[in-house]
Amino acid sequence: MNVTPVYGCPPADNSPRAEPHLVTGVPCEFCGVRPKVSDSNFCSVCLLNGHHNLTKAQHAIVAECDALKAMLLEKNRAYGNSALEPVRIFSKASPEEQILVRIDDKINRLMKGSEAGEDVVQDLIGYLVLLRIARRKPAP
Repeated sequence: MNVTPVYGCPPADNSPRAEPHLVTGVPCEFCGVRPKVSDSNFCSVCLLNGHHNLTKAQHAIVAECDALKAMLLEKNRAYGNSALEPVRIFSKASPEEQILVRIDDKINRLMKGSEAGEDVVQDLIGYLVLLRIARRKPAP
């Protein structure tokens, strides 16, 4: 039997790295990785995270939220915490107000149909998440 390590399933500790899995059975119904255990339709990480009890729609919700989380964390690593702690060189607006401006800009792009190769909907949802965080964060 050929056994190949595959990367792509979300790790159990929610870190951004993917865990290797040994390909032996059919692909996991949730993440697509072939499970180590051939009598299960889910890989060990999906079983650990309770994904085996979810409906297909619930799996889609988890996958979409995981993708959004990964995008937000990736952008936060790339740009620093600029949305919640802006450098304020030109604008003195609060972080919340700056996020609202970015949301307005994304909605404007959707309305005009000028997405320029970006996923405006995902960006908009990301800014809405950041707005929720900014509203929970105590003022400096």
